[in-house]
Amino acid sequence: MKLICYALRPDAPVIRAAPPTRPWMDAVVDNHAYRCLPLTIANSHGWEILAPFSLTATWDGGVRPEALTLRESGGAAPPVNFVASHFGYGIVTFHLWYLFRTEPGWDLFASGPLNQPKDGAAPLTGVIETDWLPYPFTMNWHLTRAGTVEFRGGEPVCMVFPCRTARCRRSSPRSSTSAPPRTSRRRCAGGRSGAPTSPGTSTASPGR
Repeated sequence: MKLICYALRPDAPVIRAAPPTRPWMDAVVDNHAYRCLPLTIANSHGWEILAPFSLTATWDGGVRPEALTLRESGGAAPPVNFVASHFGYGIVTFHLWYLFRTEPGWDLFASGPLNQPKDGAAPLTGVIETDWLPYPFTMNWHLTRAGTVEFRGGEPVCMVFPCRTARCRRSSPRSSTSAPPRTSRRRCAGGRSGAPTSPGTSTASPGR
């Protein structure tokens, strides 16, 4: 599957492969958080787009766009072609300046960096039909309370990865009371019987 990222200006934000590490996971004693393989796989499941500069977003709780004040680290208003308050309600809009193109039948899942919570702000998640969309999309963060939130230069503000939405729509979970495969039974039984496992580990292999 090809993912083509057409930069629409020479100073478009940096795109990088999402790293498997997270600062809060680094701080867990003995690296126990990294023993959860599904968590680590999700961390690096895609590509990150980085903030081109540091800024603060201060929201007074109002609904109008003017209720959100954006400032670069030096105090000046940031260029609106990179970050702006368009929608009101404490929503910060980042212009990514890429036109993404996926192969037919593939969409692009866009959100904030996975497993990297940000105090005071939550990423808004979207699925973009990049197999035909002829224009770029923006990444939006919703401030969760009145106050100030900082976005640092080089911090990931968007994470993307291809997905097949149509195939997901055609799928449906089915509950079953029949016995699972023998290997799964052994693993489940081991977990229930108190078999020694490291904190945060899963007794089942992650699906791919």
